[in-house]
Amino acid sequence: MRRLGALTFAAALGLAGAAAAQDAPRVVSTFPPPDSVVPAGIGQIQVTYDRPMMPNSWSFATGGERAFPAVDGGPVQSDDGKSFSLAVKLEAHTTYVIWLNTDRYQKFKDEQGHAATPYRLTFTTSE
Repeated sequence: MRRLGALTFAAALGLAGAAAAQDAPRVVSTFPPPDSVVPAGIGQIQVTYDRPMMPNSWSFATGGERAFPAVDGGPVQSDDGKSFSLAVKLEAHTTYVIWLNTDRYQKFKDEQGHAATPYRLTFTTSE
């Protein structure tokens, strides 16, 4: 009987963890799209989440790849709260890696305070 209780408890913990993961906001689109090729120059990184996000809270980050573009100003949030745009300068013939939240930096959060699932965006520039 104790064994069944322990298994039931473990199953309940597993379900609670799964429910917490389902509560996490998720990226639904980015610009540039993942693994795309875009022109070099002045550009914009944009991320859109599946729900409104907390205002003035974001984590555009690196994962140690040293491939983050030069930034021109801070992120701007859309009126509906779901999207963030970041003005950047993109060098020619470069592969960029941008993390939207990481294990360490988790400021992309929804209005209830749930941290978004970390997302790795990679794209390359042409001339």
